Amino acid sequence: MKTTMNREVTVCDSCKRVIELCGTKCDECGRDFCFECSHSKIVIYSFGVHVGGYGDAHWCKECDHRLHMDADPRHVAYEMIQKLRAEGAAWHRDYSRRCEVAEAVTRTFHEERERAEKKAGEHLRSGDTGRHAAH
Repeated sequence: MKTTMNREVTVCDSCKRVIELCGTKCDECGRDFCFECSHSKIVIYSFGVHVGGYGDAHWCKECDHRLHMDADPRHVAYEMIQKLRAEGAAWHRDYSRRCEVAEAVTRTFHEERERAEKKAGEHLRSGDTGRHAAH
């Protein structure tokens, strides 16, 4: 049976496609973006340094630029969080690199000690104590 239905849909303000599942709305101007367009048209700011999700800010690039230029207090706060997240990520990369260097050095010392112990064990099994008899 055929039925005619009126249906309200959300349309992407960038590409004009119907947004079926995941869309993003600019928190400032209210424009809607489909999943594909949101990657290039939306800037997302996490609400916390170590967490994100509910409470994140979503601004289209035009609003993001305008809010940045106007030094909007809410935008400034989200930018501070973004900068702290980037600083933390950079610190962690540097920390991880230094950990790898230090562990490589201790691994080298450990391997050298194991080789020396193995060599000493081979000498003892062969009867060679490393001492020479005095005449």
